[in-house]
Amino acid sequence: INAEYMGKALRSVEPKRRKREMAMEAIRKLAEELALLEKNRKILADKILELNAKKKKIEDEREQLKQEIEELDVKIDRAEQLTKNLVDFYQRWEQELENLKNQETKLSGDVLLSAAFLSYCGPLNKEYRDQLTALWTTKIKERGISMSPAYEFCYFMVGDSVVRDWRMRGLPTDLSLIHICRCRRYAVCRSRWSPYH
Repeated sequence: INAEYMGKALRSVEPKRRKREMAMEAIRKLAEELALLEKNRKILADKILELNAKKKKIEDEREQLKQEIEELDVKIDRAEQLTKNLVDFYQRWEQELENLKNQETKLSGDVLLSAAFLSYCGPLNKEYRDQLTALWTTKIKERGISMSPAYEFCYFMVGDSVVRDWRMRGLPTDLSLIHICRCRRYAVCRSRWSPYH
């Protein structure tokens, strides 16, 4: 009875044991596949982290390059403006140089007339000063000394910018009073319009 009972038990247990072994084998294979997938997942996660780091680095470099390009654009614009201004300055300087060369040839007559004006015209009124200036201009030209055709005493002594400043301040239009303002000692007379009182 026991042998028969044992035989029946073995016959019913054996297929269950095989199923269990097959199930265990399937579980082992699935566990291996799971381990492989986990390993692959970890590799992919590391790769994703690495790619994200590269992406961030590239985006940072792109942003930095964008800022550098903007700065370079500003510098290029400034350089173009500076070049344009330098060309304008160069043209003005060439013109000024030409004017100075032209003035240099007429300097001796202008200085002679200015020295005479400073020495003798101080106490005289505008009418006498104009008469003397016309007389001296004629004498200078007769002797062949070159001078500026549109000679003006005040422009020769102080320049356009100072005269413009005086006019803006409402000073008199008789610009020959410049000698009063420029005297350092023993001024013959002083004008109430002089900015150097």
